[in-house]
Order: sequence, then C-alpha cells, then structure tokens
Amino acid sequence: MSGSLDRHIKIYNTTTYEVVHTLNYPSPILAVAVANDDQSVGVGMTDGLFSLRHMKKDKSAEEIKKKNTYETDFKPINVDIIVPGKKKKISKKYDTYLRKFDHRKALDAVLKNKIQDESPEITVEVLRELMRRNCIKGAMAGREGESLLPLFKFVTRYIGDVRFQGFLIDIAWILLELYGSKIRHPEIKKMIDYLNDAVNSEVELIKQHIKQEAILKMIKNSNRDENAEEPKLIIG
Repeated sequence: MSGSLDRHIKIYNTTTYEVVHTLNYPSPILAVAVANDDQSVGVGMTDGLFSLRHMKKDKSAEEIKKKNTYETDFKPINVDIIVPGKKKKISKKYDTYLRKFDHRKALDAVLKNKIQDESPEITVEVLRELMRRNCIKGAMAGREGESLLPLFKFVTRYIGDVRFQGFLIDIAWILLELYGSKIRHPEIKKMIDYLNDAVNSEVELIKQHIKQEAILKMIKNSNRDENAEEPKLIIG
C-alpha cells in the first residue's frame, strides 16, 4: 500500500506488484496506517483532516438465505392490504450538477442556509472539488446581491474554523480578486467589510493565543528552575 501527494492510495498485489485497488482522497496524503485486522485505513492529509475508512463486511450465506426465504415465503392473505412501494434513489443536487459540469449550480446548492448551518464540510468539499477542476473562479464570478451574499456569508462565518481555515483563506483571496475592484458598490463593500472584520478578529485571537503560550512557557521554566537542585562543590 502506498499513499502520495496525488491524493491516491494504491493497494498492490505483493506477488505481481500490480495495482488491485485505488482509494481517492480530497487532499494530498501525508500518512497512512492500517488496522491490525486489515479492516480499516487511517489517512492524514495536508489540510489537517484525518480520514478513517472501514471495509464493508460481506453478508454471510446464512443471512442471504434468511433474507431470500423471508421474501419468497411470504404470502398475503385476504385480509391483508398490499401497498405497492416505490424505491426512489435520492441523488444530492450538488452531485447531479457536478456530474453535468454545471459548477455554478453545484456551488449554489451547497450555499443554502440549511447546508451551511448543519453540514459546512459539504460546502467546503464542493469548493475543493471545484478548485481541483480548476473552475472555482468561473463558479464564483458574475454574482451580484442575493447570489453573492451566501458565499461571503459562508467564508466570513467559517474562516476561523480550524477545520477549514487554511482553505477558506485561499477562497477569500479569490473573492477579493474577483470583487475587490467593485468595492464602490455599497453591497459588495459591506460584504468585504464583514470579511475584513472576521479576519481581523481571527488575527487578534491568534495574538492572544501566542501571548498565553509565552506566559505558560515562562511559568513552566520558572517552576523548573525552582525545583532544580543547587550544584554542590566537592573539594577533593
């Protein structure tokens, strides 16, 4: 098994060294670990995220037989009311748009308030995919008012989140590149001001953390000096 910066893990046959399976990840891979039972793979990526995948267990022959027996042996009687069921495959809208290469609609779909509130990681993953396809600017450009506000709102809200911080800083730069020249527009200026305030707040927070870390180190070093034994002079 090998992992690399091309975002792929390749599993080889040790006899022929042919690739028998490939696992894809959203970011370059730095570390790979396999559980003792070979049922789980842990991966550390450059964006600071950790992925843990578990192998699906195959159903035993007994379970398959039991399921088939239940389905084939059941016979409705006269008093039963049979309601025909329809299995509808639910496809995520953003997946559908990505398959159709409709990148703008894919981004719009994950900027909805519900997804932003409950699953921001989905929005970030779609942004990453658009970045990987080298079409992020096209999906973000040409927006005004109501279509631009959710994008600024998302970046402003989550740029301080340690899970997405590094990536959203890049997205913020793209936003400024696309809309910085339109800063005279009242709505865009207001959004950029919000983004600027969010970044400044994060910078101040980092400064406070650095100060606290320095104080803790100073206290730790002073305690170490107090506990150290005084050197003894031995005259021979």
